[in-house]
Amino acid sequence: MMPPDAALILGRFVYDGPAVLLWGAGGFLAVLLPQPLAARIGARLSPAFTVAAVFAVAAALVTLPLRAAMLGDGWADALDPATLRGVLFETDLGLAWLVQEAAALAALGAAFVPERWRTAASALGGGAMLMSLPLVGHAGMQQGGLGLIHRLNDGLHVLAGGFWLGALVPFVPLLARIDDPRDAAAANIALRRFSNIGHAAVTLVILTGVANAALILSGSSIDGASLYQRLLAVKIALVAGMVGLALLNRYVLVPRVSARSGAVAAIRIGSLAEIALGIAVLALVAAFGMMDPAG
Repeated sequence: MMPPDAALILGRFVYDGPAVLLWGAGGFLAVLLPQPLAARIGARLSPAFTVAAVFAVAAALVTLPLRAAMLGDGWADALDPATLRGVLFETDLGLAWLVQEAAALAALGAAFVPERWRTAASALGGGAMLMSLPLVGHAGMQQGGLGLIHRLNDGLHVLAGGFWLGALVPFVPLLARIDDPRDAAAANIALRRFSNIGHAAVTLVILTGVANAALILSGSSIDGASLYQRLLAVKIALVAGMVGLALLNRYVLVPRVSARSGAVAAIRIGSLAEIALGIAVLALVAAFGMMDPAG
């Protein structure tokens, strides 16, 4: 049977993925893509948003018994009422669980919002889910003013990274509309808006990521034997790959779109590669977010 800590890592990944999709894809449709194309693509993605929110609600729900199992004597305490009450009412993890579950339910509630506002509501729900993440993990464990700074910085980090990755989901199929006379103007506007706003997102990811690493590893020396530091190095390499692909798209390929030089197909391939790298980053974060940085 899977140990509780491994199940918690899986649950974190299942929670984070939908949060990124809702925040990034919903934000892209609500802010960057002009109407009526945004409404048409939003209608196609709406079922996926609902399914993602359902998974997030379920992932958050099982986190409480998983925490109980980890703090107690294993799976036997996962549904023990006394242990569950202790985690919920006597630890910071209990408050974090309530906030995360409420955020996931709010994201699910977007499915019942009038269609005109549905993508924006989904984005806000996903953003709330991402902002709840710094309540647990390394940022959540730090106390005082430095802890508050760490949580705020971590919040900016996940919002920027989540928007960057999640927005790629509707961006990829949008590329097929560039040659459609009906949608070409809106698609080109969105392409350039996303290329420009990507600068801010990538810059924020890098700056807040450096600050996070400094806050977490403060006082620690570089140790090649540390599993945490090795996984962090892999994450940095993956993000560097994403940044490289984003820069290639922005400065080499986007200017060639109007020349019909095959740039659109190259942007599509690069964006799919960014998504794949981003999913790997989410998996790594779910894993080493529970590790002792000194270990």
